[in-house]
Amino acid sequence: MIRFDNFRNKSKISPNKADYFQSCVVDYLNTVNLRDFEVLCCQDTACDNSKHKAEIDLLYSHLSNCLINATKLCFGQTHANTKDRKSIPGWNDYIFDAKTAASDAYHLLHQWNKPKSGPIFDLMQRTRARYKYSIRYCRQHKNQIQADTIAGLLISQNFSSFWKNVSRTMSRDLSYPSKVANATGATDICNLWYNHYKTLQQCWLRESHSGRYS
Repeated sequence: MIRFDNFRNKSKISPNKADYFQSCVVDYLNTVNLRDFEVLCCQDTACDNSKHKAEIDLLYSHLSNCLINATKLCFGQTHANTKDRKSIPGWNDYIFDAKTAASDAYHLLHQWNKPKSGPIFDLMQRTRARYKYSIRYCRQHKNQIQADTIAGLLISQNFSSFWKNVSRTMSRDLSYPSKVANATGATDICNLWYNHYKTLQQCWLRESHSGRYS
């Protein structure tokens, strides 16, 4: 029988919530069929069986997921800072899941009176390290991630998001040339590019109507 009484911090957790948390943990653990784990019957203290090692990892994963899911259900979860999300390219693809896992583990650690060792402490350390690594990775590969994002939007023809991302990548201190070819000044340069792309479009339309691209 799992005992939760010693882990309750009554200044933070109401008795009802603690009981509900215990119920959720027990219900989840009851779904794990221990008969599927041969390692539980192993009596070899020097066992090096790769299957047994895999089963230990799986059991540990079950326990971690059990505690995380019960915490989410009983106490909710924190959300990522919007300012941080906007300032780091690749947040949704590379960081969001790691941030969520680290936040859940942090919340779980505090709900269990911040143990200094054991599976909950190890989970906190592991998820925090993964979160910090994902941030470093995105900052180190900022340009590549931005380029991949813009390319993906262009391929999917999401032009609105494409131009928004292009504008974000441009430095506010970027200086623009005062002369392009024979055009001088902002107005003449805009007209130059306008006529250039207009001509290209007209050429494409003529070729398309002639059947060259059909």
